[in-house]
Amino acid sequence: MLSMELDARTLLFALALLALLISLMAWLLSSASSDRDYGFKQWAMASASAGVAMVLIFLRGQIPEIYGIFLANVILLFSASACLATVSKFYEITFPVRRCVTVISAGLIGLILWQWGGFSLTVPTVTVCVALSVVLFYASALIVQNSPRPWSFSVVLLTSTLGIMALMYCFRAVVTVLAVQPTSGAIGNSASQLGVLIVGALFIVSSSIGFFVMVHEHQRGLIEELSRRDVLTGVLTRRAFFDDAHQVIAKHPSYAVLMMDIDHFKSINDRFGHLGGDKVLAHCARLLMNSMRIDDVLGRYGGEEFCAILPNCGLAGAQKIAQSIVKQIREQNVMLDGQQMINFSLSIGVAAHQHVQDLLAAIGQADEALYAAKNAGRDCVCVTDASKH
Repeated sequence: MLSMELDARTLLFALALLALLISLMAWLLSSASSDRDYGFKQWAMASASAGVAMVLIFLRGQIPEIYGIFLANVILLFSASACLATVSKFYEITFPVRRCVTVISAGLIGLILWQWGGFSLTVPTVTVCVALSVVLFYASALIVQNSPRPWSFSVVLLTSTLGIMALMYCFRAVVTVLAVQPTSGAIGNSASQLGVLIVGALFIVSSSIGFFVMVHEHQRGLIEELSRRDVLTGVLTRRAFFDDAHQVIAKHPSYAVLMMDIDHFKSINDRFGHLGGDKVLAHCARLLMNSMRIDDVLGRYGGEEFCAILPNCGLAGAQKIAQSIVKQIREQNVMLDGQQMINFSLSIGVAAHQHVQDLLAAIGQADEALYAAKNAGRDCVCVTDASKH
């Protein structure tokens, strides 16, 4: 019968190999990612440095303490910083340099006091553990704060893993302070040491899975969002517009509808070609998007027509927004090939609704107002209070 003894050195060696393999995988994924890095390089550095630190810890007793303890812990502090840098890179937020340096410096001071100040090993053990726990807690908090879906599988997995590891470091610091277990640089086979190493193995695997899945979910979300967007204008497609609009009017029974049409668009295409027409459409869409509020829904209804749903907006407010849009369109020109200027205008029909769940009927009221604007000479706004019909 074949038997194997589970000891701390074997676990450390396995952990080191695992960390280095994950680092290689993250680096390869970084090279394969063409649109953006997502923090793969930072995660590769975090995993690689953790692996190197574990190798040094593995060699304790065979190499000088300055490498097995001092350098190993310095690299662990760097690994935690790289983990925080990964989060900052993924969410495209500024890396908190000052806070990170302050916390990491506390751990480094503890190591220096032990190595050259004659202090006991308790000092760096406590300072390094506290520094590591603070950085990991902070990284976990940043993920929750910046994630659009904080309860998704990947976010829960990654934040809980970082949080548990931070708690483990806190626990080790408390145990060291209370002198429940003597602190030494040697690697033993005590239950607590083996437990910490097993948790470390789970940490490396689960945190990496969480990060990779988080990147995958983000990329999938981008693809889904792109499929909902009109390629030329960037606004919602007709189908996506109706999907979002139905959700909005279900939550907000009071809303306004804007039906917008570019005046004489066929003449623009005939005179300036489809390239000129496309530039006019894209320019108009950008201006419309900039004019919308955060909860408004804007989509390309067809050809040169756009439609917008404005929740919690009365007739007067919607009319004011529409008039502002018409004025901006009138005052702006589209440059074609750096030489030709394309002037165009927009007609808008506005309708206000109360408790109207039939979206097509609501849009139909705004469409009638749009036809009225066309008949009134174009480049204007016409309104109808559908709530009184």
